[in-house]
Amino acid sequence: MAELSEATAQAIAKEDSDAVRAKVRAAARAWLAQGLYTIPIPRGKKAPDNLADWPDERIILDQVDQRFDKSCNIGGLWGVTGLVDIDLDRGEAVKAAPFFFEDTLTYGHKNRRKSHLIVRCASVATHKYRPWLEVRSTGAQSVLPPSLHPGGDLYEFEEPRQPVREMTKDELQKAASRTASVAEAVQHWDKGDKTRHDKALALSGALARSGWSDDDVLQFIRVTVHVAGDEEVDNREQACLDTLQLS
Repeated sequence: MAELSEATAQAIAKEDSDAVRAKVRAAARAWLAQGLYTIPIPRGKKAPDNLADWPDERIILDQVDQRFDKSCNIGGLWGVTGLVDIDLDRGEAVKAAPFFFEDTLTYGHKNRRKSHLIVRCASVATHKYRPWLEVRSTGAQSVLPPSLHPGGDLYEFEEPRQPVREMTKDELQKAASRTASVAEAVQHWDKGDKTRHDKALALSGALARSGWSDDDVLQFIRVTVHVAGDEEVDNREQACLDTLQLS
């Protein structure tokens, strides 16, 4: 097992272990009510290296107190009952995702808030849109609140009462793909770059020729400009509209 960082070890030392155990047990029960199986993970870690066959674990309500018997993290087993985690691995994806995913139960930690979007989708498979995000379904797990991140800060929900959004497979894959595509486009959209107008023209044309609707093309340009922090928003939108008129 990997050693804990100094920051994580210090954070654990300051915790009330009985209080943590009670919160984790409560979380496990709450997730079971939502249809999500959970597993115990060593405190301050992401990987269930304490459980050899963790994908097959099915801890039921009567087993929660026995299995979560100490201060620990808690991991969710995605896909088993249709719950899926959209794990946003980079800041650009975190900024882009709200434009493509409707509001849903969301959590993260201090240094990357809103980095996990929980949705319900019965048929989607686990897929990585490297390096921007991962759709975590069957065979994947993520640590959940109130787990402790390896950096020493807690995972927390943005709004614990926010309902989980239900999505079709096509809706989810489209939203994930476009979030990742914006994050990639932003890498070529540097502030002060004199060619950003030309890039807006070229990108708009390429998307239109590939069969995107005018509304989808304009949304993609708007989100890219927003995430990139481009100060000439009106210019980029006009470039997009000009291209669409000619296509």
